[in-house]
Amino acid sequence: MRVNVETLNSTERKLDVWIPAENVKEKIEEVFREFHKNANVKGFRQGKVPRRVIESIYGSSIMGEATQKLVSGSIDQALAEASVQPVSRPDVDPEDISEGKEFHYTARFEVLPGFDLSSYTGIPIKRERAEVTDSDIERILEHLQNRGAQAKALTRDRKVRNGDFVIVDYEGVLEGEILPELKKSGVQLVVGEGQIVEEFEDNLLGMKKGGEKEFEVTYKDDFIIPKAAGRTVKFKLELKDVMERIVPDLDDEFAKDHEEETLDGLEKAIRAEREGSLGRAAEEKAKSDIVDHLIGKNSFDVPRSLLGREVGKLREGLTQQYSRMSMDIPDWNEGLEGRLRQRAEKNIKASIILGEISRREGIEVTEKELEARLRELSRGANVPYEQLKDSYMQGDMLERLRDRMIEEKVLEFLVEKSEIEDVLAENDQIDKEK
Repeated sequence: MRVNVETLNSTERKLDVWIPAENVKEKIEEVFREFHKNANVKGFRQGKVPRRVIESIYGSSIMGEATQKLVSGSIDQALAEASVQPVSRPDVDPEDISEGKEFHYTARFEVLPGFDLSSYTGIPIKRERAEVTDSDIERILEHLQNRGAQAKALTRDRKVRNGDFVIVDYEGVLEGEILPELKKSGVQLVVGEGQIVEEFEDNLLGMKKGGEKEFEVTYKDDFIIPKAAGRTVKFKLELKDVMERIVPDLDDEFAKDHEEETLDGLEKAIRAEREGSLGRAAEEKAKSDIVDHLIGKNSFDVPRSLLGREVGKLREGLTQQYSRMSMDIPDWNEGLEGRLRQRAEKNIKASIILGEISRREGIEVTEKELEARLRELSRGANVPYEQLKDSYMQGDMLERLRDRMIEEKVLEFLVEKSEIEDVLAENDQIDKEK
């Protein structure tokens, strides 16, 4: 077998393969024998049909199957001899097969781009460390209080004010058309807590039970509902009910409702949890900054096949997110598709760079580490380990998990080798947990 590989561009290759005539003859004969053995031809006993009859009836099928077998039986070896590893399914173009002649076919496919990896140690990174202040703890406790508040019917009719619990029906209209995503009944919310856009909340203030109102809301360009993003929507709203919220006192009984014996113990638990959360967020931000730095320093083309698969994966994830939120799937307009492609390209570039670093540094994941992660996943999903392992053995899920774990190790290595400056960050965002 002769093999030649041609570089078409930075990510595409063309492989030419020539199979000797004697191998072609053997394969055609092998396929012929299979057809001869199994052929059912009227007037002849099975296995006794003359060769010329078999060839006249099944000749094209025999040649087609021999072609397929020659390609499938040689392409892996040809790729190995050419020292290329496709990242896309090879597009094979075979020439006509003929007994007594060598068989030639070509295969086009994509490969990972070659590039000169920039220095990846000593990367300057500012890691923002946020301190947990007493006011942070107070805000989290206030949130827990509000979440534990109970609704109480009003003793007298009055206007809605911040902190009230309300139930509303509404519908949003854009250019005379009701938007299904903005038509809701029996929506429950607390006024002033940012559960809905500010313009909407402001229009609730001052209303009374049973009241109706029309108003407009202008949404930002990145609003989650594409049809309404950057547009002004006209709302019709009916206030079905107004209730007062009764907030629990901050005392030891309150702490026991949150699995602590005393209020002091609850405050300490909140502080520890918050410090851990901020620390993890700072580490993830540092890793993200390192990846951004490496992408900026390494320029190369992304294989189209990888980009298409990644866009499809992101689109599927977004679709599942909308389904979980009981929202209609958005139209895949040019703007949304463009943002998905940008994110997909970044993901692929990061994976290629991190993969190259793992090879240079010999960073791997052992079978023991892989098993430990699977057991951790099985506990988290409350699924028996063997059952989860079997599901991961299907397709390429196990290898994808291994690749993800390798990337995690590489990022930890890069953080350790970076020049990190810890800086104090303002902490204005409080996680609303528990």
